[in-house]
Amino acid sequence: MTRLGRGRRTAGPDTGPDSSAWWAGGRAGSTGPGAQEPGAQEPAAEETAAGDPGDPDPAPLPPLPPSSRQRRPREPWIPEPPPFRALSGPDIAGIVLLGALGIGVLVVLGLFVLNRFDERDPVAAATPAASSAPAPTRAPASAPAVATPVPTSAPAASTPATPTRSPEVVVPGPLTGAAYSGPLRPLEPVSAGAACTAGPTDDGKGGEVRHDAELVLDDDPETAWMCRGLAVGKRLTIRFDAPTTVAEIGIVNGWAKGRAGSRSDLYRQYRRIEAVRYRFDGDRWIDHELDPTDRSTQTLRIPATTTRTVTVELREISSASRDATAVSGLTFAGPPAG
Repeated sequence: MTRLGRGRRTAGPDTGPDSSAWWAGGRAGSTGPGAQEPGAQEPAAEETAAGDPGDPDPAPLPPLPPSSRQRRPREPWIPEPPPFRALSGPDIAGIVLLGALGIGVLVVLGLFVLNRFDERDPVAAATPAASSAPAPTRAPASAPAVATPVPTSAPAASTPATPTRSPEVVVPGPLTGAAYSGPLRPLEPVSAGAACTAGPTDDGKGGEVRHDAELVLDDDPETAWMCRGLAVGKRLTIRFDAPTTVAEIGIVNGWAKGRAGSRSDLYRQYRRIEAVRYRFDGDRWIDHELDPTDRSTQTLRIPATTTRTVTVELREISSASRDATAVSGLTFAGPPAG
């Protein structure tokens, strides 16, 4: 009996002279059907029977020749980035909306914090703490009463002191306080002056018309003070003979000469004032907005102010066909005397 091994065949008890031919592909000397002719070479068989477990190990196989093929190093795997997608209209609108909401939240929080810090309790701040108030001193109960001596003769009558009036404190800047609302009396300035005065004009009949600053005090709207060009920043100065309390100022804007709507209407032809600033002693002032289409006297009630001069400063001027600015009149009123 034979056993297949790793490369050789070992003979068992039934080995004979022709048994070595088995591993070469057949039984030598067989005369039965299918037997090969004597002398024919059998193809080499693959590995045949192996020996018993106790047989020694077969000879090792020769090592493989070194390979001439160079192994290429493996490249690291890098994930591919996602494909780029352009922002669409809804995406941009969403980003803008989120940004606006964030800004709104920050503004609301800022206002809330400012309001919390600005809260004050003026009553609590003005009232001193109860613990800081000194305790009232009381006389001891055992203190003896002191008798007040009664004078034998009446003291001489003392002369009452004359109350002295403190001088008015002049604070530079805009006038403060409520406008005077009582009765008025007209005031009479003594002079008027201006650094800018236009020369005489022709009255259309061969005569000339003057435009001096004193003409604003003559109560005649047909006469006017005039300054050539755009008289922004120019001043008219009105003086009183003594410190006078002024509570109302009136102004006749432009040159109010001629009938309205006629060709002789000079009010529309010359520049008119749209805003003035009235200045008083001590650099106090108040602004007056004027209607450049109103040729009547435009008045302004002010807080009662004591002054020796009133300066009319021109601040805004309208446009016109003739390049000159005019004022036809100025009036002043104050509280009744006494």
